[in-house]
Amino acid sequence: MCGPCTVFSHAFKTSPQYAALANATIGHGFELDDTHDPSVSHPGTVVISSALALGEKQKVSGKQFLTSLVAGYEVMGRVGWPPDPA
Repeated sequence: MCGPCTVFSHAFKTSPQYAALANATIGHGFELDDTHDPSVSHPGTVVISSALALGEKQKVSGKQFLTSLVAGYEVMGRVGWPPDPA
């Protein structure tokens, strides 16, 4: 498969969807992910691999890339965080 997005440690490129999936799988397989305890999630492999794939396809700036990482972490943390039972 050909495409605009890099797969880590491989000499080929593919679509953003496959690159994000492959890179998240590689990151999680090598335990390169982090943990957000309140939401019981691993946002790093999901957010970073998705942001890299889409950022590479859309040729975003460094500022746009970092903004997407912050937004991705925020959304993933809030979606997984249970509401206060009070």
